Amino acid sequence: MSFKNIQLRKHRSTVKRLAKVIAGLVVYVADETIGLVKKAIGIRSPGTTVAIYYHQVSRADRNRFARQMDHLLRWATPVRAEDAGAFDGEDLRRVAITADDGWLSFVENALPELEQRNIPSTIFVVSHRLGDTLGDPNISGDPNDRLISEAELLKIPRELVTIGSHTATHPRLNSISVTDIYRELLESRIRLSYLLKANITLICFPFSKYNETTIELCRSTGYERAFGSQTTPVAQSHDAFLVQRVRVDPTDWPIEFHLKLMNAYRMVFFASKLKQQAGAALSRLSSAPRRESFTRYRRGATTGRYSDASK
Repeated sequence: MSFKNIQLRKHRSTVKRLAKVIAGLVVYVADETIGLVKKAIGIRSPGTTVAIYYHQVSRADRNRFARQMDHLLRWATPVRAEDAGAFDGEDLRRVAITADDGWLSFVENALPELEQRNIPSTIFVVSHRLGDTLGDPNISGDPNDRLISEAELLKIPRELVTIGSHTATHPRLNSISVTDIYRELLESRIRLSYLLKANITLICFPFSKYNETTIELCRSTGYERAFGSQTTPVAQSHDAFLVQRVRVDPTDWPIEFHLKLMNAYRMVFFASKLKQQAGAALSRLSSAPRRESFTRYRRGATTGRYSDASK
């Protein structure tokens, strides 16, 4: 890729980030205004819980991550991911911290900072690829990073860390058969439960690819809570089985991180849902002329007359 193309991609990325920040600020100001009005007239507001997820935290980003955790403690109460669906309490902001894949960099650089601040977290690991690199530059931002090994997994202190499943081999679940999805979910849960001598009840989906069928299979294989992404337009379940999360990175701008903690980036979910519906509508519209043409062709074939659409 040429230097010009790289710069163009960076420019587009910055523009997208700025657009999300502006939209998030609108949501945040609206939420705060509504909250103040409710408080003034004596209406109690329910608490909110936001689930965030990291991937890698490099040594160079450790201080940034630490500052993010300090900011989180000033503005919210950390909770375990298994409690992320609980909405009891009033006027409380709760945040559940999770990490996908089980990267060694997160264990080495993020966990000590979390432990120092007594912040619970959940790491979703790929059960049958422990110690692997995942072998895809689109997955790993740092080519020198790798997933934790079985021995490293067993050494993680469990007082503040919950281990969840990230499937057995990290496939895109929307591109494999239902049988294979079931195997990925079940075998991962069985192996992790055996290794850790604990009941594994949490799961999140690789690449945030899932649908209603995937969620039902999670229920049938014994999981008690599944974690998705706000970029995937599958609504959060009413019984809190599915919890939508927002991605964060140590390199997030301070305003980005704050808005994500305040749940102001929930508009990403609605934007994704709107985009999906618009795409489906365009697909139906584009296929309509083809169906009409095919219908005319069949009618002409039956009667021996073919209409010429150009006339």
